[in-house]
Amino acid sequence: MYVRNYTPGVDLSWQDVFQTGKREEVDKFCKDYDIQCQWNNSGPELTTRQICQATITHSITGEPVWFNQAHLFHISALAENDLFSLIKELGENNIPRNTFYGDSTSIEVEALEHIKPLHMVILIVCLPVVPIYKI
Repeated sequence: MYVRNYTPGVDLSWQDVFQTGKREEVDKFCKDYDIQCQWNNSGPELTTRQICQATITHSITGEPVWFNQAHLFHISALAENDLFSLIKELGENNIPRNTFYGDSTSIEVEALEHIKPLHMVILIVCLPVVPIYKI
């Protein structure tokens, strides 16, 4: 589950992300894309929650493969000083981005630490090298 908290003055605003200043349009977008949205009276102005696909089936091997960015948006991806500052200022439940299992329980840092280096190997091995030419 991907959780976004839109707090004025912190990270991107909901107006920038949804490209509108109308709450009704945000509500419709979220409904259309199965995103839970909650307008708040205090703390973050808007909180969204979306259960995202974790894996896909590899087209050749048929094996399930990791296919999401939970490891990038989880609080463990933040630098320690940034994490401490955000939690101190906003509270852990109100930081701008975080990820959880689909049932809302916390993802163990150990699980993500297993994924992160594998993700980097895939980036290095699978991305094509594009030569840069000087003109």
